[in-house]
Amino acid sequence: MKSLTFFTGHSDTLSQLSPAEQAVYVRLSLMSENGKARGRYEDLAKLANVSLSTFKRVVKSLSARGLIEVEWRQKTASVFILKETTQPPRAQKKPKLYDAFTPEDRELFLFAKKALPPAELKELQKEADEEGKDVDVLVFGRVFGGERQRRYAHLLSELDGTP
Repeated sequence: MKSLTFFTGHSDTLSQLSPAEQAVYVRLSLMSENGKARGRYEDLAKLANVSLSTFKRVVKSLSARGLIEVEWRQKTASVFILKETTQPPRAQKKPKLYDAFTPEDRELFLFAKKALPPAELKELQKEADEEGKDVDVLVFGRVFGGERQRRYAHLLSELDGTP
């Protein structure tokens, strides 16, 4: 039988999660060996007593919080790697870059961002983390041409802290 130290040591983490997130996180932690749990999404959703769509949403949420990392596999069970620490909470939620765009440009930006393949978006996120930038800034550079980039240059300089 596994020890309950996991839950006492992570009570702060669990208290910040929604009930569905708690159910999935606890289920993955109970199934894990050496910090890794394997399973098909459908099976794990049943074990956590949540729907498949809720399970997928929760996995994205836990990944964004830095609690898990998923190695998705098509013909075999996916691997869920449980992380020891969470990402530090952001002191103040900043408005999104695209909130300052015109409605037309915002729609174009969001459409293009959603159209990016997941692997490419993951690479952009990794690059943004390494450079200490927001991933939207990198997407902005790929999506918009020179004219639109000049139109919003003041927003980028505000993000960088330059006048």
